[in-house]
Amino acid sequence: MPGRQIALLLVMNLPLCAAAMAGNVPRPMRPLGFLAEKGTVRLDGQAVPPFAAIFPGDRVATGSGSVAVLKLEGDAMVSVASKSAINLPQHWGLEPLVLARGAVIVSSPGPRPTEIAVRDERVEVGGDGFPALCRIASIAGGVAVYAERGRVLAGRSGRTLEIPLGRWVRVGAGYPPAGPQKTAGSVTNEIPTAMRQPAGQKTLQTLSVAEAVDWNDLVRTLQTGRVRIALLDGSVLNIGARSEMRIVDQHPHAQQTDIQLTLGIMRAKVVKLTQPHAHFQVRTQTAVIGVVGTEFIVEAGPNFTRVWCLEGVVQVWNLNPAAVGKVQLHPSQTTTVRLNLPPSQPTTVNLAQINKLVRLTTVRGVPPAAPTQELALRATTLGEMITSASLSGLALSRLSSASSAASQASSNASAASAAAANALAAAGNAVNAATNAVVNTQNVLNAVSPATPASCGCQ
Repeated sequence: MPGRQIALLLVMNLPLCAAAMAGNVPRPMRPLGFLAEKGTVRLDGQAVPPFAAIFPGDRVATGSGSVAVLKLEGDAMVSVASKSAINLPQHWGLEPLVLARGAVIVSSPGPRPTEIAVRDERVEVGGDGFPALCRIASIAGGVAVYAERGRVLAGRSGRTLEIPLGRWVRVGAGYPPAGPQKTAGSVTNEIPTAMRQPAGQKTLQTLSVAEAVDWNDLVRTLQTGRVRIALLDGSVLNIGARSEMRIVDQHPHAQQTDIQLTLGIMRAKVVKLTQPHAHFQVRTQTAVIGVVGTEFIVEAGPNFTRVWCLEGVVQVWNLNPAAVGKVQLHPSQTTTVRLNLPPSQPTTVNLAQINKLVRLTTVRGVPPAAPTQELALRATTLGEMITSASLSGLALSRLSSASSAASQASSNASAASAAAANALAAAGNAVNAATNAVVNTQNVLNAVSPATPASCGCQ
């Protein structure tokens, strides 16, 4: 029996035949997982057998109009686009996967990050306890990365950037441009303990009153900690306990602000926007909130976002452009945005609920906003690749279900065979969906080409 077939049985948790158990069959190298394919896919230069096991050092390459979906240890999933190639590391967990050409979609739901290397650049997906999803394309002189969900870092040692949710960022060959940190605001009050992680660093520092907060600094509050930050444009952020927030971009004169709330609760008092092309947007793991001079509260979790309008008008839509739908909130209204679903229809909340939320985001020594009865990354068009994000997620989900079904197959040989057949059929459905999601790599390269920065949102 070939080593890959033996390894497949190991992956599926099925017993080996008596001969193998007796030592008559060589013990195979430990597999990293398995793959499903559609179209022309080569594994180490050979045609891929059904439900093939994959090993350290393997190379997976796809032909035109083809796609491969890899399920790796730790539940990481990699969808390899058409005309792409990826090399598996010799030492899983110590070395990154290498994207030799083309594009991939990476899902990393486990506690350990999934690393992809593109020439001298590295992309780290997940690893902070929350599921992460991103798209990576090899381009001339570097790599283009789109952060769909969760934590995504890109760059090299000493020059690492956390990718804003919902944005393509080009890394390598002088991108992102080198330069001094840019201040976004400063702390005006805090309840210990609040922490600050400067952009590109991995250590947390205690955040103190009057301390500056720069672009892309991570602000984290612990236990009962809260912090109040005054932005340079006059807006004010009140971050509640056990929250993580990042000011991605802040141009006070142009009145353009982008904020990322990964987890927790935040109240924002935004100055009236009067400049041409001005915007103030907050992105969570599921939603985008846009305002024009207003006050609102956002609560963010890994799979949901809740928004309350205190005054003015708040617009809310899903971070995934495939989940079509946008709602407007007026004072005393709320909506919920769940993963890959449009926002719920606005509902009215009472004054007692609003007052409770205001207290949760009030920092000691700063008087809360007086309650009243009338409480209250620019959308980037990324073309076909972005629109298909939900299809790619569906493909990964279906393949995961297929893997789960296979691993639970009984030890009976005929039952195992039937389970494998069902799993393979489900995997076929997965790669069909993935094929629709990533028709060919050229579409990705066109979307992120430096020659078309307006269409890809590269910076």
